[in-house]
Amino acid sequence: MQAGKIVITTKGVDAKLINRLLLYVRDWEFGFEGSWDRQRILRTRDEVFAADLPVDIPPVHDVGDGRAAASESFENQWEGLSIEEVEKYMLSHDEGGDNTSLILVLDDKGRHDQTLIVAMRAYNPDEDTLYLPEYDKVRVPWQEVHSMWTNLDMANMNFDEFCDEEIGADGNRWWTYKPTFDEDHYAGVAEKRDPAIKELEKLDMA
Repeated sequence: MQAGKIVITTKGVDAKLINRLLLYVRDWEFGFEGSWDRQRILRTRDEVFAADLPVDIPPVHDVGDGRAAASESFENQWEGLSIEEVEKYMLSHDEGGDNTSLILVLDDKGRHDQTLIVAMRAYNPDEDTLYLPEYDKVRVPWQEVHSMWTNLDMANMNFDEFCDEEIGADGNRWWTYKPTFDEDHYAGVAEKRDPAIKELEKLDMA
C-alpha cells in the first residue's frame, strides 16, 4: 500500500504543527511501531507522482532511525494555494487517477479547527471512464481521518458512506461529514496519542 498524501496550503507551518498533525492521523487503533505511520506530507509538486514515497514520522527522541517530518528548512510548494487550485493541478497532471485519486489537504480553516479536507476523485456514474474531472470533498476531524482514509484507500467503503446523504453534495461537490463512530470509540486512541503529544511538547517539538 502506498503512503497517503497530505497537501498543506496554510501558510507558516512549522515542525510543531506537522508533528502534532501526524500523531493525530497515525493508526493508533490497529497499527504498531514501524507500521502505524502511513502518511507523506508533499513538499514539492513532483512528489504527487513519485512512487514508493517514504512516510513522514514524528521525531522519536530515543530512536535513532526515526526521520523527522519537518525541519526549519521545510519546503512547501503548496503554501497559499486554494483547494480549487490544488484540484486543478492534480487534474491537469493526472496520469490515470491512481496517484491523485485520494488526497488530504490542510488549509487555514483546518489548521484552526483541527480538520483535514478528504478529497477523492469523483467516480463517473455512466462508467464510460472511471473518474470524473472533479473531486468529492468533505472536512473531517483530525482524529477521524485515518479511519476514513484507510477504508477509502482499501475500497472497503465508498466516500458517501462517510457523509450525510440526506444533505448530499453542493454544486462544488462539498459534502457534510457524518461520523461513523461516537466519541467513546476514540477514547482508547486518545489514551495512546495524547501522552505521545505531551512528550513532544516537553521537547518543544509539538
